Amino acid sequence: MKNYQKIKVADIFNTDYGAYRLLRTRVQKISKDEKFLNYIICPSGEWSEKMKREGITVINVNLSNSLTPTQILKEIKDLKKIFIDFQIDVVHTHTSKVGATGRIAAKRAKVPLIIHQVHGFHFTQFTGIQKKVFEKIESFLARYSNIMLFQNIEEYQYCINNKYSQHTKLIYIGNGIPFEEFKDYLTKEKKYNPGEKRIACIARFEDVKNHKMIFSAVEYLIKNIHYNDFELNLYGEGKEENKLKKMAEALNIDEYINFVGSLDRKEIIKEIFNSDLSVLTSYKEGKPRALMESSALGVPVVATDVIGTREVVKDGVTGYLVSLNDYKSFANKMYELLTNEKRWEEFSKNAKEVAKKEFDENNVVNQLKIIYNSVTTQKENPKNKGPII
Repeated sequence: MKNYQKIKVADIFNTDYGAYRLLRTRVQKISKDEKFLNYIICPSGEWSEKMKREGITVINVNLSNSLTPTQILKEIKDLKKIFIDFQIDVVHTHTSKVGATGRIAAKRAKVPLIIHQVHGFHFTQFTGIQKKVFEKIESFLARYSNIMLFQNIEEYQYCINNKYSQHTKLIYIGNGIPFEEFKDYLTKEKKYNPGEKRIACIARFEDVKNHKMIFSAVEYLIKNIHYNDFELNLYGEGKEENKLKKMAEALNIDEYINFVGSLDRKEIIKEIFNSDLSVLTSYKEGKPRALMESSALGVPVVATDVIGTREVVKDGVTGYLVSLNDYKSFANKMYELLTNEKRWEEFSKNAKEVAKKEFDENNVVNQLKIIYNSVTTQKENPKNKGPII
C-alpha cells in the first residue's frame, strides 16, 4: 500500500442505534488519524442519519437478525458488492448474525484483513443440543476471519481452550467508554438522594437482556420488602417492547416502570447521572458499556453475575453481582443500595475511581490502529493469520 492511500476500514453492526451507541466515537477517533478512513455499515434509521450529520461516513444496508436463507444470501451479496465497490481494506464485524454474513462476504470479496469482535457468544444462552449446534457454527466461522477480538477474558480463554487459534489470531482488546463525553459531569459531586429513587436499566428489549428478572425483582421489592419509593426507567428499543409492557401490567408493577426509548448521547448521560442505581439482568454480555458509563458517573450497580458483566462490576466495591434469575437476592441488593446512604456513597466513590483506571476507550482505539495498520503486511501475505503485535 502506498503512503498516500488511506486504509479503508468498514465496521458492520446490525442496528443503527447499536452502531451509534457502541461505534460512533471510536470510528470518529480512528478517522481523525490521516492513515485511516473508517466507515460504518448498518441499517438506515434516525440514528444512522444522526451519525451522518456528525461527519461519519455511513453506508446503509438492510441488515437484520433473520435467519431465513434468502435474507442471509442477500446480505452476503449486498455486503460483498460494497466491499468491492469501496475497495475496503479491513472489515470489522460485530454481533453474531452480521458477524457471520459479514465475514463470509468479506472472504468472497477477498478483503485483505477480516476481523470479528465478540460481544458475547450467542450460544451461552442455550443448553444441550442447541448450545452444541451454535458452538459448532461459531467454531466454523472462525475460519472466515484473520483475527478475533475479545472484550472479556472468559470468552478469550474459551476460544483458546477450544483451539480457535488453529484458524485465526485471538486478541484480548477489552472495551472502554469516551470520557470526553462525560467532562461536564466528572467534576460534579454526586450525593445520595433521600427522596424518590430513579433506577436505570439500559438494554435492548430482547430476550438475552432478561428483563423478566428485573420485573420479578421489582414485584418482590414492592410486595415482599414493602418498598415502593422508586421508578424504574428502561432505556432502549426492540421487538420485545410490547411483550414487556404486558408483563409489567400482569405483575401489577406498570405504574413504577417507564419505557423511555432510545436517547442520544447527551440525553442518556444526563439520565444516568440523575439516576441512583443502574441495573442489568442479562444472560450474557461482551463487556457492558452501560455499566461502565454508570460507574464513571458514580452510579452504583446491581447486575447478574455473568460473562462480561463480572469484569465491569467489582462485587461489594462498586456494586453487587447476583446469581442469574435469583430475583429475590437482586431485590434485596437493590433495596440495600437505595436505602443505605453510607454504603451508596462508598460504592459511588469506588465506581468513579475504578472507571477512571480501567474503562478508557482511548486504550482500545490505540490497539485497533496498530491492528488495522498491519493490513499492509496482510495484503502482501494473504495466508497470514493476523498481525504480530
